[in-house]
Amino acid sequence: MAKRMSRSAINFSLDLGAFVVLLATLWTRLVTFWIVPPPAEGKSGLALWGMNHKAWDAVNFWVTMAFAVVILVHLILHWTWISQFVHQRVKRRSKSVAVLDSGTQTVYGVGFMIVVFVVVGGLLAVAAVAAKPF
Repeated sequence: MAKRMSRSAINFSLDLGAFVVLLATLWTRLVTFWIVPPPAEGKSGLALWGMNHKAWDAVNFWVTMAFAVVILVHLILHWTWISQFVHQRVKRRSKSVAVLDSGTQTVYGVGFMIVVFVVVGGLLAVAAVAAKPF
């Protein structure tokens, strides 16, 4: 039977994965900016390992999406700690004695994620409407 990973081992693995994906994101972004920049008008561009700027830009996009997923999982796994931390700070400032139960934490977490997705989606919609040919 497979042995379950401890909470510490899961957190360490997730944080290590986040660090590796962050480095990959930074590296691919630097490659697209300095090593294989977009070609100048009417010129042919450079390629690295058979991939031009457009291909490296696509790699950077997907590595960035992977980083976002890892960070989202990180937040989900640490949500109890995050909500307790925020609750304690708010309680201390407002002199409240309220207790935050698990169900309320979940509702706040889901509400927070909905707000984040609505804001990001709204900003994307504004950008799509505002984009103009040049």
